[in-house]
Amino acid sequence: PLTMSPPSSWPWSRDALLRYAEADAVCWIDTHAEPPCARAVSYTELVDMVDHVAAIIASAAGRAAGVGLCLDNSLSAVVCHLGALWVGNHFVPLDEPSAQPRLQDMLCAVNHLNTIICSP
Repeated sequence: PLTMSPPSSWPWSRDALLRYAEADAVCWIDTHAEPPCARAVSYTELVDMVDHVAAIIASAAGRAAGVGLCLDNSLSAVVCHLGALWVGNHFVPLDEPSAQPRLQDMLCAVNHLNTIICSP
């Protein structure tokens, strides 16, 4: 698979994250599970997910482009934020719960976004 990563000197680079390989990188309470339970992904799993998303962002938006992220607070948001950075892009967080007129105003104010990633 294509490996996308910022320079190893960055604190969130592949090399920096993999120093903690099997440690928990992201932990959360899965409220959709019955009963709700704690979930976690390791740094190795996180790096694999970010590599995948970074490759998608690179092919969709290119490098050094703006990416709008309209995501709920989730593992997907963490992965997409890092994916955009790994490709060398900047991201603009678009607040998902905002009313449509507010999102429309935000998109008009930030007219340099090549790609927008949204929660399903």
